[in-house]
Amino acid sequence: MKKNRDIQVVHKVRTLLVDDHDMMIWGLNAVLGKYEEIEVVGTASNAAEATEALQRLKPDVVVLDIQLPDASGLDVCQKVGQLGLNTRVLMVSSFGDERTIQRAIDAGAHGYMVKSSDAHAIAKAILDVAAGRSVLDARAVQSVFSRIISDGMPLSARERMARLTEAELETLAHIADGKTNREIAEALGLCEKTVKNYVSHVMDKLDFNRRSQAAAFYAEHVLKKK
Repeated sequence: MKKNRDIQVVHKVRTLLVDDHDMMIWGLNAVLGKYEEIEVVGTASNAAEATEALQRLKPDVVVLDIQLPDASGLDVCQKVGQLGLNTRVLMVSSFGDERTIQRAIDAGAHGYMVKSSDAHAIAKAILDVAAGRSVLDARAVQSVFSRIISDGMPLSARERMARLTEAELETLAHIADGKTNREIAEALGLCEKTVKNYVSHVMDKLDFNRRSQAAAFYAEHVLKKK
C-alpha cells in the first residue's frame, strides 16, 4: 500500500483555561475550537482546580485570570515556576493598569491581555506565547507608556519618547528585547516591510543610528522606571 507522504502533522498548543466566569470560558472555548493549532485540554474555575489541572495535564499554555474566588491568579502563576513546569502563562484581567501588569510580570507571566480583547486576539496571544514570545495587550502598552511619558523621566528623554506613536513604542520594546524585524513582525502580526518602516521611524525620532542605542535608551529610561 502506498503511503501518503503529503500528510502534515499539526502540533497543537495544549491549553488550559482558568476563569471563574462561565461565559468567559464558553466564549474562549468556542473561538479557540476554530483554531487547528490550539487544543483546549481542560478548564478550571478557581486556583485549587487550576493547580491540580496544571500538574495533571502539564499544558503548553495556561490562560489565567488574575482574579479567582479562592486565591489570586498571580499565586497560581508563581506555582508554575515552583512546580518546575514548562507551561507558559498568559494572564488575563479586566484591568490594564501599570501596577497590575507589573505584578503579573513579576509573578512570571509571559503575556498579558485585557479581558475585553477580541477572542481572536487572545488566540493569537496563546500561539505567540507558546512560540516563546512575550505578549502585551496594545491597550495595556498605551497605559504603561502614557504614565512613563507623563512623569518620572528626564525632560529630554520624555520629549523624545513623546514623538513615538503607539505602534512605534511597541516596536521599541521589541527592539530592546533583541528581536529581529521578522520576529517583531510575527509578534505584532504585521508584515516585515511595515516593521522595517516602524524601526526606521523609531531610530529617526530618537536620533539613533544603531539598534543597540535604542535598546540602551529603553533600558535606561523605561525598564528602570517600572
